[in-house]
Amino acid sequence: MLRAHQPAPRPRLPTEDGHVDGYWTGTNVDPWTFINARTTCNRAPVGALDAATCTGISGWAQDPDAPTRSISAHVSIGGPAGTAGVRSFAVQADRSRADLCATYGCAHGFSLPVPASFFDGRERQVYAYGIDASNGHNPLLAGAPKTLKCTPDQLPPTSRLVQRAVSAAAFTAWKFDSADVAALTDADLDALPEGSALPPVPTLVQEQGRDEVSVFEDGVLRPIAATSVFAANRFQTSAIARQTPGSLETALRAATARWR
Repeated sequence: MLRAHQPAPRPRLPTEDGHVDGYWTGTNVDPWTFINARTTCNRAPVGALDAATCTGISGWAQDPDAPTRSISAHVSIGGPAGTAGVRSFAVQADRSRADLCATYGCAHGFSLPVPASFFDGRERQVYAYGIDASNGHNPLLAGAPKTLKCTPDQLPPTSRLVQRAVSAAAFTAWKFDSADVAALTDADLDALPEGSALPPVPTLVQEQGRDEVSVFEDGVLRPIAATSVFAANRFQTSAIARQTPGSLETALRAATARWR
């Protein structure tokens, strides 16, 4: 008895929307080339946590699937992200770094000032994660975790001025939170020079035609030192009051504003 030859099953192929509802019948195109051309693999971000010292936390992050886009990095101080009681801070990895230009593009560096509440002498582990541009996996960056230990006497000099928040509303208006509060002894606090009371709300001013933005308080202009300081203080460009050219020339000028 002769048994009829049964042809080998033909591979089923996905359509453009990913459903399998047809069979491969041609002979001119490799089916796996066809499949691979319609398959997208999301690659995880790359980067590194380079430093975690009392002068700042820094590193870089890039998504290889969006190489020219600046992505976010999340920094967790005190343990891995998601651990109870651990604070995480989002920072944009958009700073130019010459050492990255040739391989990854320049604008992928990040920097985060250490929040004042961590200057308490306790040792903590710092973790940093690259945030995928397509909501994929957010990996721990190379070099993490690093150890951070900062004491009250290591607070930045720009923080060594007491301006009392006159109310809880002022605390909120300046967009402070618990991470901005350093725990000092009464003696350490009394040793700091005291400035004027913190205004109920920040007043930001800028003369038309000039790049400089200042905080105006008690008749004194305090120029904001850099865009990073503007961002660190959580100021909003929508809050800047535009002034006519020359209108601020007679105002008293103080040292550049840094705060956080």
